[in-house]
Amino acid sequence: MKFEIFSFLFNPYVLISLTVVTGLLFGKLNFRHITFGQSGCLITGIPIGWGIWLLAQRIISQGEGSEYYQLVSKFLDNGIVSMNFFYFSLIMFLAAVGLLAARDIGNILKSYGWKFIVLSIQIPLIGAIATYISVKLMSGEGRVFSPFLVSGMYTGAYTSSPGLAAAIENTAVYGTEAQALVSTGHTIAYAFGCLVVVLFVQLAPHIFKLNLEDERKRAELMNVPDSSKSKNKGAAYFDLAAYCLVILVGLMLGKIGIHIGSLGWISLGTTGGVLISALVLGYLAKIGPFKFRLDSPLLGAFRSFGLVCFLSVIALRYGHYVIEAITGIGIYLVLLSTVVALIGVISGFILGYYVFHINWVILSGAICGSMTSTPGLGAAIDATKSNKPGAGYGASYPFAILCMVIFTSILHHLPL
Repeated sequence: MKFEIFSFLFNPYVLISLTVVTGLLFGKLNFRHITFGQSGCLITGIPIGWGIWLLAQRIISQGEGSEYYQLVSKFLDNGIVSMNFFYFSLIMFLAAVGLLAARDIGNILKSYGWKFIVLSIQIPLIGAIATYISVKLMSGEGRVFSPFLVSGMYTGAYTSSPGLAAAIENTAVYGTEAQALVSTGHTIAYAFGCLVVVLFVQLAPHIFKLNLEDERKRAELMNVPDSSKSKNKGAAYFDLAAYCLVILVGLMLGKIGIHIGSLGWISLGTTGGVLISALVLGYLAKIGPFKFRLDSPLLGAFRSFGLVCFLSVIALRYGHYVIEAITGIGIYLVLLSTVVALIGVISGFILGYYVFHINWVILSGAICGSMTSTPGLGAAIDATKSNKPGAGYGASYPFAILCMVIFTSILHHLPL
């Protein structure tokens, strides 16, 4: 029997599974009453992604004569793990989150609706201002930051795919080099933006002395009675059909573009489309034979599986960028993106909790929605042990997309 070790190591299923296993084990560790739960996949996946990338580079350096050259070349062309894995797991996660949160979205919007709108404008705006000021302060002594690099860094610090799409589209007139700079800034900043948001929602209750149990109990007062019990095996099949219908409608919704003048077209994209579809259909509860108040344990399983998989893919794809960014001009982008992300989450927390008095469980999702940060939403759900962050996320996300597109477009036109 022959065991192909390199074929095994460069298999994306193996890497994702390894990251999930190690991440969940790490997430169980207790650091002075702080555990990272499912977010541990993001932390263990970074060194795994870096290590496998180094191994791949070593094989490539041996030339085309190497036995595994073709295998590794294809592996690197896919970015270590194909984005198809990312989108599939992300869709599973968001559809489940939206359906679980849909039962409470009406009550939450009645209580906090306009406050979510203000948050979804304030957080991207503060981030854009912080980006511009930070870059101006750190420029000089031979450090020149391209405006395209900066706008990409801003979208990466906020882990915003809609912002990145807008930046790339709006820089098309400047050529592929400008678009490459946008992508570079986004890629370097993305992993650090993820870490900041994930760590913040985990640590905020400890830093600001919040009583998480009381916050959770007050959030539960907005509960809608759960009528999502499947009555027989046939109902379970219909549950699966309804779940897939939510995804299908969401994918179509995400493709609808809205023209906003000189800024071009914006759309909800895969992320926003699936989430809004799940919230709306889940709120309506039933259309024809399809019942969208699905079995909570079933949705919980889909949500958890989707979350650990897409966090693992992020870590594996961007792990080597994180390590390499510590050298050269990358370290400045790391510092800038970390500062921008921190300013965004802290300003959102102060406004939402101390000024608007929004319950922390719901606010944690609203902050992530205002940053269009899906990894943050996963961490918020995990940290609060509640589905309520999904409603806050869904309520603030659509307005935040528009703001991210506008502020990203403005940034690469400003003098630096």
